[in-house]
Amino acid sequence: MNVVHVKEERREAFERAFLGRDSHVHKADGFAGFELLRRDESDEYVVLSRWNDAASYEAWRDGDLFKKSHRHAEGELAEGSEVRTYAVIDSRVPA
Repeated sequence: MNVVHVKEERREAFERAFLGRDSHVHKADGFAGFELLRRDESDEYVVLSRWNDAASYEAWRDGDLFKKSHRHAEGELAEGSEVRTYAVIDSRVPA
């Protein structure tokens, strides 16, 4: 996950830019899902991507599809970000 901080006056522009981006993550090998989350009444967003394994994420992060997806991300809307990684210990899906 990438935790991104966006000032209140920039949130609408951030969301519009994110929704209008040229995304390529869904084409990456090992990609398992994506969500953009906004924390209620906060400057915090979470860019959450799920991967089949760490190697798939690392290949995406270091590859051309990542560069294509982020070529216009210059940071003018966000105040900062922090990438965090987690291992899935338990997961449930509907039957």
